[in-house]
Amino acid sequence: MQYRNSVLSQLFVYEWIERFKNGRTSINHEEETRRPPTSIANANTERVHEMILQNRWVTIYEVAH
Repeated sequence: MQYRNSVLSQLFVYEWIERFKNGRTSINHEEETRRPPTSIANANTERVHEMILQNRWVTIYEVAH
């Protein structure tokens, strides 16, 4: 193989083709969508920290709820 890791995979090329068919006009990266700021608020961080301190076996599922 001449190009090895410097070439996009076939799957990735197909994804780009679909994006341009669906109206994309630029090859530049679009700004990523981010989580709302409330998901990383200090109050939420403190609550999760307290949950972990109270029960080290707490699951991600329990924290999410």
